[in-house]
Amino acid sequence: MFTDEWFAERIKMGIKAPEFPRGFPWLNTGGRGLHFNKELKGRLVVIDFWTYCCINCMHILPDLAYLEEKYAGKPLVILGCHSAKFDNEQNRGNIRQAVLRYNIRHPVVIDENNTIWDAFTVNSWPTLVVIDAEGTMLAMFSGEGHREELDALIGSALAYYGKKKVLAADGLSFPAESAVELSSGLLFPGKVLMDAGQKRLFISDSNHNRVVAANLDGNHLFTIGSGSAGRRDGSFSEAEFDRPQGMALHKGILYIADTENHLIRTADLQKKTVQTVAGTGRQTREYFKTGRGIALSSPWDLAVAGSTLYIAMAGTHQIWSMDMETMIVSTYAGSSREFCTDGPRLEAAFAQPSGLSCDGRYLYVADSEVSSIRRLDLASDGRVETIAGSKELFDFGLRDGRGETARFQHPLGVAASAGAVFVADTYNHAIRRIDREGTVETVLKSAGTKDVLYEPGGVAAGDQKLYIADTNNHRIQVFDLKTNQVRTLNLSGITPLQKKISVDTITGPQAVHYEGAMIKLQQGAKGEIRVTLSLPAGQHLLDGYPAQYHIKLSDTAPIIISDQSRSGSVSKAQFAIPFTARTSGEGTLEVETVYGYCSDKDKLCIPREVVWKTTVAIVPEGGRESIELIDKP
Repeated sequence: MFTDEWFAERIKMGIKAPEFPRGFPWLNTGGRGLHFNKELKGRLVVIDFWTYCCINCMHILPDLAYLEEKYAGKPLVILGCHSAKFDNEQNRGNIRQAVLRYNIRHPVVIDENNTIWDAFTVNSWPTLVVIDAEGTMLAMFSGEGHREELDALIGSALAYYGKKKVLAADGLSFPAESAVELSSGLLFPGKVLMDAGQKRLFISDSNHNRVVAANLDGNHLFTIGSGSAGRRDGSFSEAEFDRPQGMALHKGILYIADTENHLIRTADLQKKTVQTVAGTGRQTREYFKTGRGIALSSPWDLAVAGSTLYIAMAGTHQIWSMDMETMIVSTYAGSSREFCTDGPRLEAAFAQPSGLSCDGRYLYVADSEVSSIRRLDLASDGRVETIAGSKELFDFGLRDGRGETARFQHPLGVAASAGAVFVADTYNHAIRRIDREGTVETVLKSAGTKDVLYEPGGVAAGDQKLYIADTNNHRIQVFDLKTNQVRTLNLSGITPLQKKISVDTITGPQAVHYEGAMIKLQQGAKGEIRVTLSLPAGQHLLDGYPAQYHIKLSDTAPIIISDQSRSGSVSKAQFAIPFTARTSGEGTLEVETVYGYCSDKDKLCIPREVVWKTTVAIVPEGGRESIELIDKP
């Protein structure tokens, strides 16, 4: 597809990529900006134009992660250009939270006033632009689903420009944003469900890939999921999820929207087992389907009415349903067009529905991208109407009032209770109330510091209280509807799941490997493994970066290193690990080091991962007493 002639034609056309403006904020670079005529020169560049509310933008993140891993160490740089839709998405701190929530590791430039978007003539999210090693634009892809084309283009481009001798020797790597500090044991909780009968809460601890159950006082009851990202069924302790969101309870079975796995899972609360009941684990690109075992697309929330489970299918801009007796899944409402259109359910249009709640007759929908609250009349074959908010995709804000005069900003959660509908108005950091006449009032809102709520993603109602998934604050807030007082639910017995470093390795596929000749050690020597990080002139170790080393020895390795010295932190460019040589033997030694270094001049900071591997043998005479390992970035 991408032949030498194709590349030659693109170069002949000579459409140069506009340079990134100086002074724009960057994330995942240590704060340093990147430019085509400097750091990016000699490297292929893929720019992902995205905004963090967009479900289609979320869908391509796995594609970018796949490419980053496949071409690790190659002269390829993937960049994100965050060009915001909503006012709330203009804020650097909010974008940083999204980068952490979605585990984005590549550099992201914050596109102030959509300046870069305009310079590249982009007109939709997501858009991917591919730029060659000399700054020429090669291709532009709009929408999702282009992994194979991108992979083929990158592979062909590396071969073509490699023959032209214009590629840099390797890629660039960057220091990712620091992780968040946790006190509640939760990490970006997405939704909360109240079980009034048992007086307990179910919390989707989304970025810990699990569901947490607690009583109304916050005492931990049990956890569903091991915390590892995956699709495994089994016991509560074995099961795996991938950023679960909404939940619904029916006859002792908890239904869970396993959003990034594109699955519906059930948790049997008596047997304490998890089972997949809908989805294939792959994202569907079809909009009208009926059957068992059919694919889904980013199910975001769930609600039950009778024997039917309703699914907010954010990825297809529709509402789907599942018969909980037969497990047959069907498209229920929505044309799949991303818009706001009322009327008969299959002719109506939604825009990334993300929250559901049912009061028996009506199914309420938080329709996030159009910033409105919709409802389906289940007593009249699901006819759709907008009860509050605008019908325009780019008409949003914070305004109380009746019906279409009210304004929301990307609401994600909704809860029907006692004749009212409560809304988690996510990007307004607020809780709103809609009465029976459709009048909207704000009942809880954060100040500018977002001290009360920070992008709340879900809300549940019961016992004259609201339980709010305060997503970016990593906690559950409780709002008393009688006193209008808010407090943080003090969760006890829940511990955060820290990302564990494997006992086998601390480096990834991008590590630099040194394979050395056999090292002969003097019999019985008490020596050191001396590691030198020979930084280039004008460079220094990145302060505060989690630099560390790890040592692996084969079973036959002829040196002894204490368990306490097998792993440790790195604070200097030279460090040593003591060992004792045995009287005989031969085996392998592997030393891994992860660190970062920065330029004294332009503050560009680069993480680095290094692996030294060699064979060590004991000799009776003439052997070394220490092992010297040097890395030269």
